[in-house]
Amino acid sequence: MKLTIYDRGDESVGIFPRQFEIQCPFDKDDIEQSDLDFFKSEAELLFAEFDSASYSMYDFEYEEMIRKENELIENC
Repeated sequence: MKLTIYDRGDESVGIFPRQFEIQCPFDKDDIEQSDLDFFKSEAELLFAEFDSASYSMYDFEYEEMIRKENELIENC
């Protein structure tokens, strides 16, 4: 499982969007949701030095988001 940190950047001043991947030392099924949230928030703090407007998403959250978007497209 991995956590991706997304840096939005600011292209108006030459800072382009980028992303960082963290390979998580645990599996989603073996950890409590509160621990997942804690790990994510701490990782965001760690990368805040690069960009304070960053956000993160676990791979399973990303897959769920894509699935929901596809369902919306199919139902239109």
